[in-house]
Amino acid sequence: MVDRHHPGLLLVALATFTLSALDAGFTLTLIERGVSTEANPVMNLLLARDVSLFVGVKTLLTGLGILALVAFSNMLAFRRVRLDRALYAVFVAYCALVCYEVALLWMTA
Repeated sequence: MVDRHHPGLLLVALATFTLSALDAGFTLTLIERGVSTEANPVMNLLLARDVSLFVGVKTLLTGLGILALVAFSNMLAFRRVRLDRALYAVFVAYCALVCYEVALLWMTA
């Protein structure tokens, strides 16, 4: 049996991945300006060690998470909610985060 996914799911997955990349770049810029710090303690350790390591791990983890949500998007979580809704929620969260970061960048320009 082959899973069939809504065509819009690919768009949301790619947009979420793109927003994650923007988040990484904006985070680095805000840290460089002294306006912000990395909120995730594990990622903060990676950032303190090496910027490339931070970006690489963030990209890998985000990509794997999105891939998992797409692969299991037709399944139910807690017997109620389809997992594709989780991907939409992550997309909305990244939209809000990137908007916040853009506002911070604009205020500190």
